[in-house]
Amino acid sequence: MKRRILLIALLLAVLGGMAWLMSSWPREPVYQGKPLTYWLERYYPPAPKTPSGGLVFPDPEAVEAIRHIGTNAIPTLLRMTRAHDSTLKRKLIALAQKQHFVPIRFTAPWDQNSRARFGFSELGSAASNAVPALIEILDSNFSPSSQESAASALGFIGPAARQAVPSLVRTLASTNGFNRFTFVIALGSIHAEPQLAVPALIKSLSDPQTGVRETAAEALGQFGADAGPAVPALVEIYDRNTAESFHAATALGLIGPAAKSAVPSLLRGLANTNLDPEFRRLSVLSLGRIHAEPELVVPR
Repeated sequence: MKRRILLIALLLAVLGGMAWLMSSWPREPVYQGKPLTYWLERYYPPAPKTPSGGLVFPDPEAVEAIRHIGTNAIPTLLRMTRAHDSTLKRKLIALAQKQHFVPIRFTAPWDQNSRARFGFSELGSAASNAVPALIEILDSNFSPSSQESAASALGFIGPAARQAVPSLVRTLASTNGFNRFTFVIALGSIHAEPQLAVPALIKSLSDPQTGVRETAAEALGQFGADAGPAVPALVEIYDRNTAESFHAATALGLIGPAAKSAVPSLLRGLANTNLDPEFRRLSVLSLGRIHAEPELVVPR
């Protein structure tokens, strides 16, 4: 009996603490009588039950709701991006969910992190005021999921998040392959501070993860002529004739005239009829964008 009283007292303390914590959060913005978190939860409907899974697109009504709420969503999105669990918190929530007096609806931190990304993807550059807070979350590294969410949000904001580049470059040392993939995407989307970002992306061309290497090539292309120092490394990847070579070919074209040293390799790739037709097509496009070394491209 005494033990039961102690458990009830502990439970009440847990519920009281959770209620106090929730009451301290900023009031959520509302659209059509529903809070922002409702619309974020609805953003992606369940995947269709087909053999192939099918493509899933954002729910149009949820998209409209988030865009209507606009920058008023930022405080809630930041709280969700920051969400993470301590061991104590997990134990307290598990204890609270065992009781049947008060229903407890709990959204896991990684789900909150993921849904925050949906919101920032719709706000885009309009969320530029959130950049300092997102950098703080990125640097704090509360959890891999929280850090990945912050990096994604910065990428969605784009060039207006240029002050985040030093932090993103530092986080590329992460041992989490999926996070490195996201950090590289963010650097490409922001495409600023090339003196910091380009060397980091060149290094990522040698990442152990294929997806990171391919994305690094794409990100370098977004820097245009500023990615000139990456041309030798991209040519080396192009010459391998692997799946990554497709990404290198595109990047070389986007770098433009600063990639003129790649012209001989592109011509060899174009002349090799044994290669994938799409690869050769990309080589032609890149040669046109580079528009250099005419004596090689158009021999007289």
